[in-house]
Amino acid sequence: MAQNYELNLSFLAGMCVDGAASMVGIKTGLVTRIKIDFPEIEPTHSVAHRFNLVSEDSINGEDVIELKYAENTCLTLWHFFPTSPKNAALLAETHIRKQTEQIKLKRLCHTRQLSCFASIRATKLELTSIWKTLQILINNRNATAIGLRNLTTKKKFIFSLYILDHILEQLSETSKDMQKQNFSFDQLEPIILNCTQSLKRIKDNNQIESQIQSNWYLYETEAGVLNDDDKKSITKSQQTYIQLTIDSIKERFKEIDIITSFSIFNPNCAPLTEDKLEGYGEQYLINILNKKWNLFRREVNENKRILKQQIQINEKMDPNDVKQQQSEQKETQNNLLQEKGKFFFDALKQWRLARNNLLKNFKDKSQRFVCQRLCKDEKAFENVPIIRSVAKYALTMPLSNAPPERGFSQLKNVKSNNRNRLLQSSLQSLMNISINGLIETSSEFIQFVFNEWKLTQRRIPQIKLQVQGSGPDNEEEEIEFEDFIYQIENQSDFVND
Repeated sequence: MAQNYELNLSFLAGMCVDGAASMVGIKTGLVTRIKIDFPEIEPTHSVAHRFNLVSEDSINGEDVIELKYAENTCLTLWHFFPTSPKNAALLAETHIRKQTEQIKLKRLCHTRQLSCFASIRATKLELTSIWKTLQILINNRNATAIGLRNLTTKKKFIFSLYILDHILEQLSETSKDMQKQNFSFDQLEPIILNCTQSLKRIKDNNQIESQIQSNWYLYETEAGVLNDDDKKSITKSQQTYIQLTIDSIKERFKEIDIITSFSIFNPNCAPLTEDKLEGYGEQYLINILNKKWNLFRREVNENKRILKQQIQINEKMDPNDVKQQQSEQKETQNNLLQEKGKFFFDALKQWRLARNNLLKNFKDKSQRFVCQRLCKDEKAFENVPIIRSVAKYALTMPLSNAPPERGFSQLKNVKSNNRNRLLQSSLQSLMNISINGLIETSSEFIQFVFNEWKLTQRRIPQIKLQVQGSGPDNEEEEIEFEDFIYQIENQSDFVND
């Protein structure tokens, strides 16, 4: 693929992975194999996948084991109802008798917050209908229904549904923001901060306990009356789970300095006062350059490789030659350190020049727009080549792998089991339309495409139709089938719109 599109892989800056062992494995992972040929590449753990692991980390604590049991019970209910036509029909019949709308139960996946939230929310809304359906199955001597009813009528299970519903709702909204197409580096830190603050507000305001008390009349007949011990249990569980979630977020995103450092290209993140503007972005730039320097370490890595190859040769060499070679290697390393120091000094000098220009001419612009202008407008920024290089690095550094995964989902829809013999060219065109949408075309272009289509050799026979003529006598005339189709499409308001 790189050869077909004439891509120079020596400029490969980074790659985004989902954290699976096949990707980041130390021995045979994809990143490990790529680093053999491109040691300067910087792998990035997708922020969306990283954030999805937050809920899994927090719910595995021993202090919130009842929440884990509640998730497993929701998964068991999904296996019991939607996967069984008989049980699903009984649940639908319960809604018909109650004249209420049915909420479809969702499958729960512990490593996907959107899946967990959808399953918990559906179970919470369907709980009373589930109880009535389970009672019908108990009357028919269904042993599994007896066990599920005993589990779902416990107070702790109901408390857990409300706690998980509130917390996972906030985590799901944050996960959706991270999966957006235009998600950039400068948005990561504010989104995480907003998520943690929202969780703290839920913890301080006791929103979960208030909602349980207001809705408890729905469950009082089966689960019993709320008492003071139950209220203490709700408060303790929600505070423990929220604190574990916040700690997990901090642990998963503790190494985001290099990611958030690219916010220096966002003028909206700059301080408003001039006294704080001096020195702005310099520390962020140093963080980037410490990573960026790996792209210029090819000579260092080459020297290390040569040194390993000459270990066996040195044993047979003259001792004076060995000392001379070692001194040359030290001198080379010192020259590289001096070159690195000069590189950092020039970068900071160029940043001070570019900073004033960016804040003056690109106010209220997005980070992506600023980086694109730095890369495209060579004449205006020819005196800051290092900053332009860092801007290219920011544009090519992947932050999330959500867009290509959306492509995989579209591919599954386009190339189905009943449509599995598409040519590569046809599949590529359909994928382009499904991902990017239709392009605006003129009537002349449509006519040109239709004429080209008529010239292609096809296996269908040439069919001629007898249609009413357009002359004064309205006599019937023969017309080819393709021309007849084009006339119909050309006169259709739906097609023209």
